[in-house]
Amino acid sequence: MKRYDIPQEGNEYYYERLRTNLSSFCLALGGVCIYSVVKSFPDKSLTDFASWEAISGLLIAYVVAYLASEKLAHRFYVFANSTQPTYRPLLAKFWFFICQLFVGVFCSFFFDFMFSPFNFRMLISVVVFFAIYFVSMNEFAKCAVKIANHVK
Repeated sequence: MKRYDIPQEGNEYYYERLRTNLSSFCLALGGVCIYSVVKSFPDKSLTDFASWEAISGLLIAYVVAYLASEKLAHRFYVFANSTQPTYRPLLAKFWFFICQLFVGVFCSFFFDFMFSPFNFRMLISVVVFFAIYFVSMNEFAKCAVKIANHVK
């Protein structure tokens, strides 16, 4: 595996889309929380407290990553098995679309997770989601980056 440092100068498209993705994830998780409270308001039956902890933890992590993405230039990396990242805007748009699509899928899943008991199928679904999400984010980064410096 190779690791590349991505400077903020020259990679404005990458950082703008990264911040957009993190922002949409934060807003979508916040929307899931608000809708869950509205849905359970008359009978006040929030079934699984652990799911609220999971959503709160994810929301805090994504808010911190969103805030850090503006202040910490040179802190985001691309992991690649082959060559240095190359700028391919059309392919980057495709992978960004996949990332955004999975944000919606994941938030729908989390809403169901909040109102149903935890089982093994849900655990497998979370693992599959995160695998697809991180692969698509990595592929987006490899295609959206113009300037990258190899870090040994």
